[in-house]
Amino acid sequence: MKKLCFFVFAGLLVLPFAYFNIAAGGGGNSLGSINTKGWSGDTYFEINGVSGLGVESSSRGGGRKGGEKREGGEKREARKGGGKREGGGGVGGKAKIEAEIAKKHYPPSPKLNLQVVSLPNVPVLVSLPEGTFMMGDHCGLGGEDPAHGSDEVPVHEVKINPMYFAKHSTTNTEFCHSLNYAMGKGLIEVKWGMVFPVGSPELLCETDKSEMYKGQEQYTDGYESGSQIMFENGKFKVKPGKERHPVVGILYSGAASYCNWLSMENGYTPLYDDDFNTNYSAKGFRLPTEAEWEYAGRGDQKDPYFVFPWGNDMNKDGTYGNWPSSNDPFETGPVPHTTPVGFYDGSLHKKEDFNWPGDQKTYQTNDGSNPFGLFDMSGNIWEWTNDWYVNRTYANSSGDNPRVTERPSRTMPDGIPYHNKRGGNWYNGAEYYGHARVANRNPGFYRGRDDPYHRRYHEGVRVVLDLKGGKL
Repeated sequence: MKKLCFFVFAGLLVLPFAYFNIAAGGGGNSLGSINTKGWSGDTYFEINGVSGLGVESSSRGGGRKGGEKREGGEKREARKGGGKREGGGGVGGKAKIEAEIAKKHYPPSPKLNLQVVSLPNVPVLVSLPEGTFMMGDHCGLGGEDPAHGSDEVPVHEVKINPMYFAKHSTTNTEFCHSLNYAMGKGLIEVKWGMVFPVGSPELLCETDKSEMYKGQEQYTDGYESGSQIMFENGKFKVKPGKERHPVVGILYSGAASYCNWLSMENGYTPLYDDDFNTNYSAKGFRLPTEAEWEYAGRGDQKDPYFVFPWGNDMNKDGTYGNWPSSNDPFETGPVPHTTPVGFYDGSLHKKEDFNWPGDQKTYQTNDGSNPFGLFDMSGNIWEWTNDWYVNRTYANSSGDNPRVTERPSRTMPDGIPYHNKRGGNWYNGAEYYGHARVANRNPGFYRGRDDPYHRRYHEGVRVVLDLKGGKL
């Protein structure tokens, strides 16, 4: 690894051209104009002799310390400077968690017959009804992970309006279509293998040849980012065989921009302004709030409330969802080890139909969907939510479609606020079922600002369309 030298002049962080720090979620315009007003100071970056001003962001940033190695060579996210938070249950280990889950093992609720809507080049949407549920950690498991601490209490009642919720995470094919749409409208450009708004230094997402990782010794496969989207001859393309895999390498700014592009192409109003504030009164595509995501993830399962979207089965054989070391046939070869969206549907899959890299000729899945018919709400990729992360937000929840729209002043160890992610992923989080639980909250700081050399090959997007007037 190259040694990096840092110099600070009057609040500007100057970095050598072997490294850079680019804006990724606050203070830019996903539709093309430039906004260099930083809310934590402007950041200077330089790549291959080209320099510019960027803005500190909600999902990207500086150095990380304290990452631990776990079995298989994977890093585990190590939280700093917080200790136990309110509601933490102490450290009881994996055996205690499994025993607690087993005590609450009930058969899952039956699937609901909800309207499913298919539109050209838009993720399949499921019409979710209005509902109320008790949001938070019902099983006291959030505090059992010593690196987590519980930010999922108090459990509180929440009302959710009806909405269209994407059945799957956005695929490479769907995102690639929107990139080409935005490119055709002159909204974005590609530099150093990365996608930016035209004339802006704000990073939206990466292609497979992102130079952010070029020359880094810990990546034996070169500087590839893990993105399955290529950029060749002015067009975005999906790597062969990855068409139905979830898109990765997406920053919060890129997820919000994708929602705006979907809205524009389909005749709706873009909801995100230049600073990525959301106009909830308009009808268009957006990211779900945390409350909406958890309501959708639970699938109206109550009495009891389950730990996972499919129920309380602990997925020990890896057949309900794509967790680390799940032994699925995609868990080999180059990263990311994602599975196609909706892969865990209870079917016996065949290698000849998927051309997976594993040796298995067939692979039997369990149905990992929930009663709403939503897939991959546990595992595969992180999904961005619209809310800013606030540790104690549950104590102050309004209860009626709660939204955290005001940028917090300080929430993370670096003093910068971040948006939240949900759902866990293929890469990490299985030791204590932390990330895999439907109640789990994960600030964008982790695998973001605390670790600039860690690829974003497990961060993607799932969209919502408000059901205003009861129809599209």
